Amino acid sequence: MNAVLHHQSHIEVGIRTSPPAAASTASGGNAGSKKLKLFVLSRRGTKKIPVEVNASDNVGELRKQLSIL
Repeated sequence: MNAVLHHQSHIEVGIRTSPPAAASTASGGNAGSKKLKLFVLSRRGTKKIPVEVNASDNVGELRKQLSIL
């Protein structure tokens, strides 16, 4: 899927928390390396684009991921 993100594009992000997975808790998973799955809606809201980022990443990392798309 190709998506175009123009300069000064408006992005809205909604965050829903989910219960921690039993496997990652039992294995002593590092919370800093936990991946978050975001769905970015296109400008008209017709397409959902899944993007995975680390919980500790800043907005610049999200911007990099979106520029790849």
